[in-house]
Amino acid sequence: FAFEKWESVAVVENPVAEAFHKVRRHEARDPLIVTGGRGQDHRSVVRFAQLAVLLGGGLQVSFDWLGNIDVGHRQRLAAANVDVFDVTSEQECAARLASAWIYVAPGATRGFPLFLARAMAVGLPCVVADNPHHRGVIRHGETGFLCRSERAMLERTATLLDNPGLRARIGAAARDEARRRFGENRFSASLLAAYAENALRMGITEMGEAYGSNH
Repeated sequence: FAFEKWESVAVVENPVAEAFHKVRRHEARDPLIVTGGRGQDHRSVVRFAQLAVLLGGGLQVSFDWLGNIDVGHRQRLAAANVDVFDVTSEQECAARLASAWIYVAPGATRGFPLFLARAMAVGLPCVVADNPHHRGVIRHGETGFLCRSERAMLERTATLLDNPGLRARIGAAARDEARRRFGENRFSASLLAAYAENALRMGITEMGEAYGSNH
């Protein structure tokens, strides 16, 4: 197949705005767990609602969903006592993330998990579903936790709720990783490097083709 002959190319990861890197972390007085998304991923909504029911029952744990979702999903979340905030700016999103204790990504994403990268940039410990997109961002046990089941996600989240030292350590490591990988300066440098590398490769290829046609 033709794609088997393709050469590897440089990949540039999405940047995260400075508002998320610079916002001051300040955990809310009572436990707050957040997630985010603007897609209509039914599984993510269902799993987050289930998590809210299981952890919210009898405990003073609040749950927020950041992002616009349709009426049906909004009603399901409301039934599980999840508040939905249609954040309209990066500053507002960063501020709401900054007061959370934990970020949870219970489902799959379409492409790069930008909300997860934003949560890391704010310094949140992250508990995420184990899938290829999340594995490309989270280092398990260092910058967050990858969970292969809903039970594992529930247990990791409960452990973080009970352990402020672990939350601080994982959150700090996540923030350092986000600055290194997703800072806007890093993005600009990576983009320029990718253009230069690809231009060089194309130039060498064109020179080789010209040489071959003359011999």
